[in-house]
Amino acid sequence: MHPAISVIGETILVSLTSSFMSAVIMLSLGGSNVPLAVNCSELFLTIVCSAYVVWVYKRDSLGSIWWWGKPSVVATIGTICVIGAGMAGRGSNLKSIFPAVQMVFRPQESVRLALCVFAPLREEVFYRGCLLRRLAPIVGTWPAIAISSVIFGLVHPNPLGAMAIGAAYGWLYSPGGAGNLYAPMLFHALVNLTAGVPSYFR
Repeated sequence: MHPAISVIGETILVSLTSSFMSAVIMLSLGGSNVPLAVNCSELFLTIVCSAYVVWVYKRDSLGSIWWWGKPSVVATIGTICVIGAGMAGRGSNLKSIFPAVQMVFRPQESVRLALCVFAPLREEVFYRGCLLRRLAPIVGTWPAIAISSVIFGLVHPNPLGAMAIGAAYGWLYSPGGAGNLYAPMLFHALVNLTAGVPSYFR
């Protein structure tokens, strides 16, 4: 079996299994219309995925998950521009940032804790820090960004949009971008923060 197929298969298996277990927890606590149930299931999912990534890094001796290569000054400036452009593109939703921040830490009343803390942390560590980082030495950086973005997109309600922004997150993590996981994690959190809460959670 090709090493890339093995990595992709293992990632999908862990993702599906943990998502199923997370859904069971959510349903047992009241379902997706109960913010506390959403936050508890997301917390569980984050813990499981993070534990898997830690195990993979120790098993495969991949080094640090947070830093990947050394970005150039030009790439760092480009990264800042990408984040700025992405935030500017959120338009009028920017005005909701401060009220949203206040809601992040009220899990009984809002799912923003799941959307703006758990999801960015888990998804960046899992899809970029683990999947992308493992695929890059096998297939190359850009193909790895493409593959991880496709898989990332398929687990979201808007697959094409998620794939596109997943590619941006992947570039931010790569040595061609910021070279660290903090940049895409911050960008991801800010995008979710200004995107608004889906209507079925209100």
